[in-house]
Amino acid sequence: MKRFIVILILLILVGGGGVGGLIILGVIPNPFNPVAQGESAASEAARRAEMKRKKFEAPEAAMTFVNLRDMIVPVVINGRVKTRVYINIRLLVDSGNKGPVENKLAVYQDAVLEEFMPYFSDYFVKNDLLNLEHIKKRLQKQSKRVFGEQVKDVLLVNVFEQRFGALD
Repeated sequence: MKRFIVILILLILVGGGGVGGLIILGVIPNPFNPVAQGESAASEAARRAEMKRKKFEAPEAAMTFVNLRDMIVPVVINGRVKTRVYINIRLLVDSGNKGPVENKLAVYQDAVLEEFMPYFSDYFVKNDLLNLEHIKKRLQKQSKRVFGEQVKDVLLVNVFEQRFGALD
């Protein structure tokens, strides 16, 4: 009798797993989430219009990026370098503005270092983790100051920190 009960329980478990798998794969309709039957033509048209609106459309022309070398910002606290912040970015520009932007990259990198050295020295006294939103806003502010409207956006590729012991 015990063997019969064990075999019956195993068969129920295997059968339940099989039915669950068939429901997940869509072979059997889900009894707990029935599909709406008999949609009206208006609701079907609205659903199709919504799907068309959400459809991804690729840009017509390739986006033009200007790559910058990694910027290394030393964080000086109490007269010693305690952390280095590595920032790797790309600038989104129109294809016609790529040359003028590349000519001003040194000015932009200097402006970014001037912006971030005092910022990070104060920031790491109060905080432990980098705030990428603040970093991106400051990078965009400097790009507008140096390049004007030639740069559309700043893409953060990689931002990380390297610590040298406790921040004191």
